[in-house]
Amino acid sequence: MVRRALPFAVGVVILCFALGTAARGLGVGASVATGAAVAFANFAAAGLTLVWASRISVTFLGVAAFSGVVVRLAVIAGVVVLLDRLALFSPGAFFLGVLPLSFALLLFEAKILMGPVGREVRIPEGDATS
Repeated sequence: MVRRALPFAVGVVILCFALGTAARGLGVGASVATGAAVAFANFAAAGLTLVWASRISVTFLGVAAFSGVVVRLAVIAGVVVLLDRLALFSPGAFFLGVLPLSFALLLFEAKILMGPVGREVRIPEGDATS
């Protein structure tokens, strides 16, 4: 799933930079592009974490999925706090890059999982929780 989305990352980040710069200047363009890059990094981290956890157990996969969301949101908040010290950084523009793209990636993930990839998912019988 991550391999299917990442080829679009560079183009989307460049597009975000161009649109933000055209709309409000270099600082907004850089902030929107950084937000888009963070959204893609968040998506990649989620996918890689779930693949890693799925190799251990179903229980560990659930724990990694839940705790991973919390950890990744904390990292994004930390990035905002650190970048807010820069004069050109715009938190609003940053979140205009992160939020819509994160939602689009979530829809992309759902579409992939509802297709052939999702039908191939198998839970081992010995690992199911009752």
